[in-house]
Amino acid sequence: KPEVAAAVLSCVIFTEKGEEDIKVPDVLDGPLKKLRQAARRIGEVERDANLDVDPEDYMKRFKPDLMEAVYRWCQGAKFSEICQICDCFEGTIIRCIRRLVELIRQLVVAAKVIGDQTLEKTFTQAIKLIKRDIVFAGSLYL
Repeated sequence: KPEVAAAVLSCVIFTEKGEEDIKVPDVLDGPLKKLRQAARRIGEVERDANLDVDPEDYMKRFKPDLMEAVYRWCQGAKFSEICQICDCFEGTIIRCIRRLVELIRQLVVAAKVIGDQTLEKTFTQAIKLIKRDIVFAGSLYL
């Protein structure tokens, strides 16, 4: 689902200091666990290659603080609603969502290059779900 893909990718974008143990909706729990497993495995491979990386610390770089907010945004929630979901400043949410769209655009290109039309379609749909309302207004001083 495009909204789940966008929510998972928000873990890559969000870099603020957040809560240690965030509870995510059940629909996002499985994908979050898979992301954490993959991140831990990458950390282990880097450690095995004699890089100074702690697999647990590497895994913790992927923060789920915005997952539910992005998921709900993709489902059509109002900006005021997603502001209540996460404990972040409004500007942080807007900045992260805009960065998320840029990341997903790059993934659309990557999916196209490798010839994965399903993935390309999923990411393209995610962008369509995200790009709306105040988050992508040209200016707040209209």
